Amino acid sequence: MKTTILAMAVVAAVGPLKAMTNWAAQYSGVSYVAVTESTHGINSPYIGVLCTDSSGSRLTLDQVSWTVDPNTYEVDVTFANSFTGTVHLSGPWPSSDTSNPTDFLVTISQTNSSKLNVCAQCGTYTARRTYNGGSYVGAGGVSLTWVYFSAPTVYVYLRENIVTYGLAESGCAVGSYQTSGVVSVECGVMSMPPGVVPLGSATISGGVFTGVTDLRPW
Repeated sequence: MKTTILAMAVVAAVGPLKAMTNWAAQYSGVSYVAVTESTHGINSPYIGVLCTDSSGSRLTLDQVSWTVDPNTYEVDVTFANSFTGTVHLSGPWPSSDTSNPTDFLVTISQTNSSKLNVCAQCGTYTARRTYNGGSYVGAGGVSLTWVYFSAPTVYVYLRENIVTYGLAESGCAVGSYQTSGVVSVECGVMSMPPGVVPLGSATISGGVFTGVTDLRPW
């Protein structure tokens, strides 16, 4: 089972997040990387992997895969194509799914109703949820803020390992919205796309979000 790390805010029912170790290194023209526990310093098999290319874009799950040895904690990362960029490791993450009701919850900001958050309450904790054989784990907040787009509905989902906002209009200029955190925005999304992990949908009118439907599968 692959564990996916999301740059988003999350909450766990098990209490505050323990101190985590973050490790990163740059590589050039590689198709495989092995990082031993003595190198990354994470004394746990519950390690998250995130890879960014030389332009800073995050690789999706069809571009990179990895395993963690449960005894030695060595992380073996395999790339679909020659890779130049940075491999980020972090951990330890939860060993089992969490159950806080705000895990991956889509909400309207209480201070700015033009802002749509994913798990806004979750900066101090971590969470893990499993769906269709994949485990999704995250920390740090993400949001989308209306500027001038006209879509009446915004769909929120996980596509591969990235939180995605789908706008129900055929085109949406970059300047028509603002985002925070590592997210993706897709245009022409008139319903929840197939093959994604659904999180929610939100209605918007006059530049403010008016309601959210919770579509999380757990």
